[in-house]
Amino acid sequence: IRRVTEWLVWGEHHDVSLFDLFCEHAMLPAFVGALRTRTSPAIVRTQVLQSLSIIAQNVRRPTSMIYLLSGGFLNAFFDDPPDLDDEEMLPYFVTLLKGLTLRLDADTAQLCLVQIPPTLQENDVTGARTPLQRVPVLERAICLVGHCDPMVRTAAQTATLHMLQLGGLPEVQTAVQEVCAARLAPQLAASVAGGGCHGSTEELLAFVADLCSLGVPAITTALKQHGLDVAATSCEPGRQARQSDVSAGSVAAAPSPLAELEAALRRRSGTEDPINGSMASSDAMPEEMAAAWGCTGAATHGGYHARVNDEPLDAVTEEVATAWGFSPGTTKGKRQGQ
Repeated sequence: IRRVTEWLVWGEHHDVSLFDLFCEHAMLPAFVGALRTRTSPAIVRTQVLQSLSIIAQNVRRPTSMIYLLSGGFLNAFFDDPPDLDDEEMLPYFVTLLKGLTLRLDADTAQLCLVQIPPTLQENDVTGARTPLQRVPVLERAICLVGHCDPMVRTAAQTATLHMLQLGGLPEVQTAVQEVCAARLAPQLAASVAGGGCHGSTEELLAFVADLCSLGVPAITTALKQHGLDVAATSCEPGRQARQSDVSAGSVAAAPSPLAELEAALRRRSGTEDPINGSMASSDAMPEEMAAAWGCTGAATHGGYHARVNDEPLDAVTEEVATAWGFSPGTTKGKRQGQ
């Protein structure tokens, strides 16, 4: 599975016939089938999910992207995802969800729509009509906007904002707005009322403010109906990361692994941007980085064992590295990735 993934990524740049073979042998249905089969070994499902996340972020040809979204295989996968309580599966799943969503444009987004049978179209208790079409990838992102993990939460919010800013067919815009009005608004209201997860209320309110700033009447009205009128809100945590991702609009402009690590450290330490520039371009040693981020620890034999909110810095690094598919390590104070 890993070798197939490597060939596909290489082929997107050098030999498009490799992706044609991937299609000819129906590898995508096989991948999704392995993920949805509960009896599949965990190591196989993890590798398949990692491979899909890598493929989704590295396809370059429009025809490749169309193939990935055609057939409803990924729609079915997002309707029936793997166990998201599995700490090993969750980072890959979120990487796939975010990477795929940011690759959508006005043309490909329509392939993410699923028609709701007429027998299931009815009014809810508030009198609002249920959407005529579903958007499984958006619905799954909405389920994660209030997740306890800051990285998961930010990725889901970024994906949601990007979907709402897609232009193109009115059919797509209507479906996305109806799904957000019916599902996102009540979920945000419940999360804010409950105090958020691990004190994430301010970040959720900032997300609500971002939604209102889009100027989509259906979304603003739904938020107000659920008591989320944030006209005077000035919450900022998490907003810059989401806006930079949304404005990029493609994986080619997505943050590098080191940028993701920097963002993860900032979220975990609860600080604003305490250093100028990014870690990717900084010459600071680990001790200096850790001190700048408010970490505590001690230097031992040239390595730095820092902690962020009582969690080892190495654990934060490993979490981000795992999601990006490389293994971190430290040698004489320098971080090495493979």
